[in-house]
Amino acid sequence: MRKLSLLAALCVGLPAWLPAQTNLLPTQVASIKKMVEQQHIEPRPVNDAFSADFFTAHLDHLDPEYMFLTATDVKALEGYRATLDEELNSAGTAFFSGALALYKARMKTVAGLIETMGAKPFNFTVAESYKDDGTRAATEKELAARWHYQLKSDVLQSLAAIGANSLQARGTIDKAAVLAREPEARAAVKGRYLRRLEALQADEALRQYAVSAYLNAFLSCMDPHSAYFDPKQKALFERSVNSDDYYFGFALAQNDKGEVIIQHLQPGGAAWATGQLNKEDVLVRLKWAGKDPVELAGLSTWDVGELLNESDTEQMELTVRKGNGQQQTVVLQKRKRANEENIVKSAVLRGGKNIGYITLPSFYTEWEENGGSRCANDVATEVVKLKKDSIAGLILDLRFNGGGSLQEAVEMAGIFIDVGAICQLKTRDDKMMTLKDMNRGVIYSGPLLVLVNGQSASASELLAATLQDYNRALVVGSTTHGKASGQVIMPVEAASNTVVTSGEQLGFVKLTTSKLYRTTGKTAQKTGVQPHIVLPDPFASRGEREGDLAFSLSSDTVSAYKYFTPGAPLPVEPLKQKSAARLNADPRFSNALAASQAMGYEPVLASLKWDDMEKVLRSVWAAQKEGKEGAASMAPYTVVNNRTDAAFLATSEAARATNKQWVERLAKDIYIEEASLILQDYIQLK
Repeated sequence: MRKLSLLAALCVGLPAWLPAQTNLLPTQVASIKKMVEQQHIEPRPVNDAFSADFFTAHLDHLDPEYMFLTATDVKALEGYRATLDEELNSAGTAFFSGALALYKARMKTVAGLIETMGAKPFNFTVAESYKDDGTRAATEKELAARWHYQLKSDVLQSLAAIGANSLQARGTIDKAAVLAREPEARAAVKGRYLRRLEALQADEALRQYAVSAYLNAFLSCMDPHSAYFDPKQKALFERSVNSDDYYFGFALAQNDKGEVIIQHLQPGGAAWATGQLNKEDVLVRLKWAGKDPVELAGLSTWDVGELLNESDTEQMELTVRKGNGQQQTVVLQKRKRANEENIVKSAVLRGGKNIGYITLPSFYTEWEENGGSRCANDVATEVVKLKKDSIAGLILDLRFNGGGSLQEAVEMAGIFIDVGAICQLKTRDDKMMTLKDMNRGVIYSGPLLVLVNGQSASASELLAATLQDYNRALVVGSTTHGKASGQVIMPVEAASNTVVTSGEQLGFVKLTTSKLYRTTGKTAQKTGVQPHIVLPDPFASRGEREGDLAFSLSSDTVSAYKYFTPGAPLPVEPLKQKSAARLNADPRFSNALAASQAMGYEPVLASLKWDDMEKVLRSVWAAQKEGKEGAASMAPYTVVNNRTDAAFLATSEAARATNKQWVERLAKDIYIEEASLILQDYIQLK
């Protein structure tokens, strides 16, 4: 069943500092439309076809989980479907106002449903099921049925968290004790939804949400990565990454499903230092030391932020869902970032041949700090450290790295290749620009392997593709995401003849302004980077790569850069054969993949019966144990810190605690293990 994402998506807590906004929508529409026409890399014409797409997109942004507007409501607005191009071109707001009025009326209906349904106990001993067909409720009766199952499902999920915690702690579940907490869980779920609705029903808050939905719908019909940010989202972002006090070091946002996600990792912050969290990880639950876990489904970013601010000194367990669907729990403790602390993390896989390992969560640049961190420089620093440990090869782990600074990716490629072209960039005027590494020489010239997966995107793909085209590195893993475009964030500015009251802000736009191409003239857009050696990926068919997204940019080619000269071909075939033989003979991969599939998401049941939920919990728990046991400790190496980091860790207890869990995870990661074995084979062949 769909999760109610809209409440999480729209209520960012509605803080007291949210400024009142007058009717700025016509100005915003006119300004953003002009920005798109002048700067977007492939702007769609605003015509009848665009009108139909925008009609659907706005209603989907307004009501993303189809829990408010019925099919009858949509039919009442149908007259706008073919005329929105005219409305957009004239900066009219009739469709916006009509949709908002219907939505506001439905909110009152839904509030009544929640109040009534939340007053009675849910019976989890009877077989009850619901099938979500992905369409809107046809009638108010069907809408009421959806809310019954939504609320019951949320209460069941809360009870399931209690049961799962009991399994983890004691290996058993007391069914009676869990079900006895139904009134408590039901009151919490009911209160959570009613608080959101009450906060949202304030006229200015609702209008602000609807404006954001409208502008984001317009931009989403251009491409999947263009978006609108209102002023309060920017303020929340700045608050989340403020390093003046103790902090976790990540900012919150919502994805298109309304789930609370990590929007940004502050380099060097507590979250970054774990090496286990990434941009766009979905927050599932958190647990402060000595307290019950809190399920985060349905909460707003503001509410999650308040939970994160409960303590500056206690440890917290944060469970996230990765891009491949697998859940992961990380222990965090707030801290200030020490200037001497490393941002990029590295280790040595000490075995027959020492292999260096570097993980990079994103391609960051701290533009606002004089002498601030640059990830290319930081990676270079780690390479120099690792060379002191006499490494015979190097693994660069870009899994789950969603990209970041294009310039940092270009400079990082220069660490591993001599002077030369890195990529080609095309802007709106069809001019081609070749980005080059202008510095002769390399920092590391030894055997190199780049580890990627389906969540490696943008700058990650650029780096992997460049090293692949130069025959400089083995690319191992699964096909990457397929995003080969560049975005810039710019303020929305009113036209010169428009009066905007002092203190009012029009917001910000992230706009796709360029496309990236390999030196060969090919693109990773939609197709991704194809690894030399493919490792099993149970989530490859989930349909969340670039080519699966609506209105994704076209995949085309340009002329190859004429002065590009690759190195000698790599011995891919024998390495591929040896890897395949290992995987076929090693049950840990199949066990771990089965566990990943079992643990991938919160259980979505056709049945809302406790006994069925308990079976799922026990199955997940068993698969988790089997995966951990199967992955533990057949690695032909010991994971140790490089000598420089080991000296620093000896002086910091907090850093040692974070480092310990990171090293333990690396030792059990079978993808890193297989990458190291491939690299060992490559070294022997060389």
